[in-house]
Amino acid sequence: MAPGTSSVDTSVLKKAREQCWQARDAFYACVEAAGVTYTVDAPIPAQCSATRAAYTSACKASWVKHFDLLQDKRLRYLQTLRANIAKQTQTGTGSQQGKAAA
Repeated sequence: MAPGTSSVDTSVLKKAREQCWQARDAFYACVEAAGVTYTVDAPIPAQCSATRAAYTSACKASWVKHFDLLQDKRLRYLQTLRANIAKQTQTGTGSQQGKAAA
């Protein structure tokens, strides 16, 4: 390597990371607006193909995989949380329902 040159991977610089995050957020917002629950193996909604292309070009492939897995995990957590809340609401568990006023 010549003196004064750098082998820094530009995809990890602050500006590149911010562009990646913006593209990622735009893609997930598009999927949510389409009313689709996006998972890693799910097909990409047609109206979000351009934002997905921008996302995959702005981010390293390993980051896309990581973010997709995090999104999948977040959606499964929210689904479980909603199911537990619905169950508690139906049974009255975890609420003030049925308790005498003090």
